[in-house]
Amino acid sequence: MDLANFGNELISKINAELRMKLKFRSDSTIEHTAFYVSSEECIEVNEGLLEEEARAKNINLKDYTYIIISHEIGHALDKQLPKIDTKIQRFERILKTQGYKEEIANRLMMCKLEAEQNAWNHAENIVTPKFNLLFNQIKSESLKKSKENFKLEKQLLKLKLKR
Repeated sequence: MDLANFGNELISKINAELRMKLKFRSDSTIEHTAFYVSSEECIEVNEGLLEEEARAKNINLKDYTYIIISHEIGHALDKQLPKIDTKIQRFERILKTQGYKEEIANRLMMCKLEAEQNAWNHAENIVTPKFNLLFNQIKSESLKKSKENFKLEKQLLKLKLKR
């Protein structure tokens, strides 16, 4: 399957329907299956990681890609994202300059989780109804994984920044 072509077609369709100007790019160097670059209004995907995850989850690659790209479009639709990103940067800066503080680390992780939840909520409104069951499964798994990753990230911050 040509994921780059599929992604470009999906983004073109969304741009026309929602009057957006999103770009799509395949990038094998990113560490996630997909990533929204807000400063460029661009969705990047790592085709290799998408293929691996779809295979590991035993999900049709095209269906999985559709849902993951829809999630990234959800970030683009999130009007709160700039505000959340500003908070994330502020909390990261505080931790870096003042050392580890549990309350600040918790607020940082909550902001990151809020961004993910918002993106999934927006994506839910654009995903075709025939994908609802699969969408909800992937959303649930993704949010659970995000929470686990944020907890690990917090522990690493604590080890790295504890004064």
